Amino acid sequence: MASAIKCINNPRKQVKDTRLRLVLVLAFLIFVCFCFPQVISDFKLVILIVAFAVSLLFLIFRKKITINKTYLKFIAAYLIYSVYSALVGILNNNPGALDFARVNVVYYVVLFLTGFLVRTKRDFYTIKHACALSAIFISLYTFVFFLQGAGILQLKHFINIDPTSGVGIHEGYLHVTNMNLSMLIFLFPFNLFSIASPNTGKKGAALYLVATILSIPAMVISGRRIIWIVLAVSILLFIFGRGKKILKKRKVLFLVIAIVIATAIIVVFNTFDITIGGLFDRFNEAFSEIDELGGENVRLLQMDALFQGFLRRPLFGSGAGIGVAYVRSASSPWVYEMTYSLILYNSGIIGSLFFVLSLLYVLNGLLKRRRMDSVRKDLFYIFIICIVASATNPYMFSSFDFLFWTFIPLWYINSNKLKRRRRVRL
Repeated sequence: MASAIKCINNPRKQVKDTRLRLVLVLAFLIFVCFCFPQVISDFKLVILIVAFAVSLLFLIFRKKITINKTYLKFIAAYLIYSVYSALVGILNNNPGALDFARVNVVYYVVLFLTGFLVRTKRDFYTIKHACALSAIFISLYTFVFFLQGAGILQLKHFINIDPTSGVGIHEGYLHVTNMNLSMLIFLFPFNLFSIASPNTGKKGAALYLVATILSIPAMVISGRRIIWIVLAVSILLFIFGRGKKILKKRKVLFLVIAIVIATAIIVVFNTFDITIGGLFDRFNEAFSEIDELGGENVRLLQMDALFQGFLRRPLFGSGAGIGVAYVRSASSPWVYEMTYSLILYNSGIIGSLFFVLSLLYVLNGLLKRRRMDSVRKDLFYIFIICIVASATNPYMFSSFDFLFWTFIPLWYINSNKLKRRRRVRL
């Protein structure tokens, strides 16, 4: 009774407890966005509004904001790029300008302010656990979705959460197109590197290990070249990086895991007549001028068309929300897979410089400390992987669900206790 009265008389403790609960709500939102991208948008919006409103009340109650300089510099540079691109697009009556502003201006501001809920490493580890659970769900869903699409399972109550997805069994390779599988580009290295993190306990390491084990076969059967590259690069970074120590300590465990995963992959390959040659052909198509259907490579066509458009307005750009003569999407003719070519075309040299500057601020913030902690180092590699993966796929900057690839590293930077001189008080 006395403790209850003490809690009531201590509004600061009540605010702190509320903030901790909101961190769980934010972690749940991340889980939903990773597992169900580009669907149930209204449900996500409700969660986001609640988290955003409480974060504002939290900031008002504190009467001061402590911001890491990197966090502030990033949002300033990115908003200059996005607001500039949106305004030019609106002035030019570009049809997709408002949609661009919604994602790249409004959502960025909302997530920037919501990020003040993440104030401690404990908060960040709550988000890490949400990422691990997301990877487990996505992998299990991919397995069931693949077996259902291949006709091996016939589940009456199976719900396809992505109506545009499908399963393709081609000559020599498989192709699975559920959208949430793309989230493993961020989640797989995130969970893999977390296994060997010095601050990870036994239970956490077990959770990250399960997420990693399930992700590998899901990524292999995806048939997506960029996912294969992320899988290979992440494993190499782990083996020749900090993973060396844990691999030596747990040789038998990792050997058994490797054998089990390899056996499962071999069984799938034999069942569906998958060949190494077919996989290589699939991979090489990305660098060929001819695609799998015998036509011209659509990404090369996009790059050329967007660059020609850039040359017409090299300094100021066309503004966001408009495409070129080559149309990739009939429903959204301003959307292309060649992300950075599109940014250069829409934003010109002026806007593109601020866009690049915003990314450099994040990378610099992850490398800035003299003694870079393990999580910062992991996030540095992960962020580079995501930047590269987004070059030929509209991931990081095209949809609300993918914005967490950028904000999770930023939230860690802002929540980590730094020297006072590195923070700005408003």
